[in-house]
Amino acid sequence: MPIGLVEKIKGRASWFVLFFVFFACLPDVSSAASLAPSRWGLGLGTGWLSDYPGAAQGRIRFLPFPVYRGSILRVDRISGVSGDVYHDSKLDFSWNFIFQFPTNSASIPAREGMPNLDWMLSLGPQMKYYFYRSAHHKTFFRFPVRFNTCTNFSTRTQFCGVAFNPGFRHSMWYPSVGEFTFRWEAFSHTSEFQKYFYEVESKYATATRSAYHARAGFLGFVYGVSHALPFEGWTLSSSANIYDYSLAINQKSPLFVHKTNYAFFVAVTFDIKPI
Repeated sequence: MPIGLVEKIKGRASWFVLFFVFFACLPDVSSAASLAPSRWGLGLGTGWLSDYPGAAQGRIRFLPFPVYRGSILRVDRISGVSGDVYHDSKLDFSWNFIFQFPTNSASIPAREGMPNLDWMLSLGPQMKYYFYRSAHHKTFFRFPVRFNTCTNFSTRTQFCGVAFNPGFRHSMWYPSVGEFTFRWEAFSHTSEFQKYFYEVESKYATATRSAYHARAGFLGFVYGVSHALPFEGWTLSSSANIYDYSLAINQKSPLFVHKTNYAFFVAVTFDIKPI
């Protein structure tokens, strides 16, 4: 591996390691019992999301969503849909489903005249290995593998490759301020995913957008934090993420505009109590 590439990776990882060690060493806080939420709920979220990885622009999205907190199946906006398959004190196996919003290419200058970006539905297995787990702290390695389908639910449906998303997370729970989860994860994708976002066929080439053949490989890192603060009958959740694509394999594509993207999300979840 080239020395310059190694130095870049070290530079982007060093701040997270220091950040992680600092918070991992915070003492547990003993306190009153936490507020137990209802199994069912209804949420409303809004946030700023980039139109696609490496896009020059994004937009505010709104989403109502159901919530279910079962022992096997869980549904929420932050984690998507997940279901337990196997778990013990150290190892968890589950499946996970998430999605990405569609975007009209007419609203994206770099993609003007190209096909629209459809809904991307992602489903696959997920493994978690816990290095440490207590009443108030969790440190674990997480590795989801997701199979992507892109569709407009009418005239277009296609396989959009496989995503590999290994990374580390550390969660802290303090009754007075809620739960914080810090993440540092990497993204790699097969050629179908990369071509969907970064390929420029000759028929779509213009004077300012040259033809480009996208390749499978590394996309980038994400550094982020999420927070959940429960109240009696409702919960306030938020997340903030920085996406670093400076080592992306297809950054020379004319559709790859920004090497850094940001995402912010806020949601309110209301418990539904059984009658």
